[in-house]
Amino acid sequence: MNDYQKSSDAVIAQYHTDAKKGLKVDQVIEHCRIYGANILPEAASHSWLGIFLSQFQNPLIYILLIAALIIFFVSDDYHDAFIISGVLFFNAIIGAIQEGRTHSMLASLKRFIKTNSIVVRNGEKSVVEDTDLVVGDLIILQEGQRVP
Repeated sequence: MNDYQKSSDAVIAQYHTDAKKGLKVDQVIEHCRIYGANILPEAASHSWLGIFLSQFQNPLIYILLIAALIIFFVSDDYHDAFIISGVLFFNAIIGAIQEGRTHSMLASLKRFIKTNSIVVRNGEKSVVEDTDLVVGDLIILQEGQRVP
């Protein structure tokens, strides 16, 4: 049975949390050691080659590549095949550059975003960063607040 399916009393007992005073400092340190930080794992970053090759994953691109191959093998004039291939290659380069820049901008923005939560620890309310929350913390949610 998952924690969200249990009663609040069962979860409080399981994580040795005081329902009124919250966790003690030594419990916070222990829970952080056992369960880890409150951070989502990072998605695997793509290499520039992977981003470049992903630009060709479109049905219209497949049709144009097939058309270029047909022109190359059927016709004596290869100019059209080279023009189609060149445009597709140029488009992939521009798309990869834009997508790479977007990934790097998002990564830099993530470093600036810090959210806080109000928790009860040692019987006192305190504001902590969401990454410092541990399993068993009593979180005080307010209207309009994001759930950490």
